[in-house]
Amino acid sequence: MTSRFQDLFRELATRVETDYSEAREHARQSDPQRAGHEGEATWQTLIDQWGPGLPVVTRKYIVGPGGESNEVDLVILKRDYPAHLMSHSSVLASGVAAAFSVKLTLKRTHVREAIEQKKTLVRVAGEGGSPKHFLAGHFPFGLLSHSTELFASASSFADSMIDLYEEVAHGPTDPAATDPRHELDSLLVADAGFFRTFRSTLSPIPNSDQPWSPMTSFNRYSTESQLPGIHIAHFVSWLGSQLSNDDAFALQSLEPLFEGNSTSGYMTHWPISIYPEHIQKNINCLLNDYGMPLSY
Repeated sequence: MTSRFQDLFRELATRVETDYSEAREHARQSDPQRAGHEGEATWQTLIDQWGPGLPVVTRKYIVGPGGESNEVDLVILKRDYPAHLMSHSSVLASGVAAAFSVKLTLKRTHVREAIEQKKTLVRVAGEGGSPKHFLAGHFPFGLLSHSTELFASASSFADSMIDLYEEVAHGPTDPAATDPRHELDSLLVADAGFFRTFRSTLSPIPNSDQPWSPMTSFNRYSTESQLPGIHIAHFVSWLGSQLSNDDAFALQSLEPLFEGNSTSGYMTHWPISIYPEHIQKNINCLLNDYGMPLSY
């Protein structure tokens, strides 16, 4: 039985596909700026309608203790960010709830560019005080795209995308991510798949002199369903979980409705030295109330 929410995401997927076709046509007509703005407008509207009610702005420079970033395509601001400052070209890092790079058609080079932009944002936001800050940065940053021509003949788009990300981020030659905070928090290809990075403050390392370490893993949302809009549903559910202060966030029921469950990619273990000395000396701050590692 098809639910009303499945119908809504089917309609949403159709709208995103239409936006993509129109923007690509403008790009072919040598109007890439218009195409880019139309791509951003798709996600601004979607997050306005399906996000947690926070302000969404486009094409902003983010300013913090570490300087100023390059232009960021899409920025979600915190609820208390002053309205009269939202029209400024720059926004304060402390007022950012999440940010995204936006691409119409995902290419391999876009993954490295997005990781480099996350590195810049980590520097701009400055050092943090909590374990999460040292593991993930001050706010989520992801890559949104309408479609891709990558892996058209691959047996599994999701597995191929994970392999590409791992090669770019952690490959033996010139890895893009040299700190767990540099990892992309999410990656969406609206018509093909949704991915997010899982982080653990401590994870066991078998057969190692260092039995525990921080860990990151770029994971796909696994599903056999072919429901239109399913990857967008997974994205808005993830976004709600990231920006909500309540464990039972408003869109939580979308996950079972769309068969959403994150499955493991490749684990990357990081040295315990990513944490400052005072955290290393107080290992309990990396554990929850039940003595289990914190996860993000």
